[in-house]
Amino acid sequence: MPASIRVETGPMFSAKSWRLIDHIMRAEHRDEKVIAIRPMTDRHPEPYIIARRIVGGVPQAAEKYPARIVATRKEFRLIWSDPTISLLAIDEGQFLPDWIISELQMTLDMRRREKFLIVVAGLNMDYKKQPFGPMPRIMAMAAVVKVHAGVCMKCKHRKGLYTQRLHGGTEQKQPGDFGDYEVRCGICHFMFTGD
Repeated sequence: MPASIRVETGPMFSAKSWRLIDHIMRAEHRDEKVIAIRPMTDRHPEPYIIARRIVGGVPQAAEKYPARIVATRKEFRLIWSDPTISLLAIDEGQFLPDWIISELQMTLDMRRREKFLIVVAGLNMDYKKQPFGPMPRIMAMAAVVKVHAGVCMKCKHRKGLYTQRLHGGTEQKQPGDFGDYEVRCGICHFMFTGD
């Protein structure tokens, strides 16, 4: 199987990181070498991919996997150029810098004859329902794109396809967590205009 990209995307609280960790665990079960990374700008200061679940309205960390925080093109290139790695898992793809597109293309080109999979998890849209960061371009490069939905946190029964910002400013990149954002269906989502 040639090198390829798979994307796990959707709004906040749609289990993207769960699915990313599942890819990692399956690869490790097959004795494949895995490296997990995430960008420097993220809501989690510690170097982990964290998959949470909401229980009784309270977020709980349910799964954690160690991840390197990558801030530069050089760091990224050193990671993917390791010939022993067969899975590169990337979380919070929406916060990746723009240079990631050319680096991912170079990765696919250089490792095209190898069994090498890049799985990227990240938001496809921001709170304004606009494409978020490099995710649309990464999705265009991917062999497989899975768009996941959560359960609307307001009506509690429709599919939540959108990220709802609850407070803060109006800039696109505003890291936050439960209490700052919710997943909403199209009926319950409203256009946040700032505090």
